[in-house]
Amino acid sequence: MGIRRACSYKAVFKTPVAPSQYSKILVTVQQDGNNLISKNQSALTIGTNSVTMNLTQAETAQFEAGKRAFVQIRCYKAAYDAPGSKAWPVEVWPALDDQILS
Repeated sequence: MGIRRACSYKAVFKTPVAPSQYSKILVTVQQDGNNLISKNQSALTIGTNSVTMNLTQAETAQFEAGKRAFVQIRCYKAAYDAPGSKAWPVEVWPALDDQILS
């Protein structure tokens, strides 16, 4: 599912082991080589077998429509146990009106 500018967005990641076993988790969203969003463990929802990242309307409004963004999750358990995912491409779609609703 793509990111629609100025709309909320949710991504769920399955981790190799239970997320509670990691001491650090970082999810990064990048576009055009710029890290626009970085969320650490305290800003993520940690489940039994997954990690959920929620983006607000204001956060998704940072992205440029028509260009792909890339999402990656990295976890840390120990020096030699710090898996990182591939960087997944995510389409960024326009909103007809970029107004932030509240």
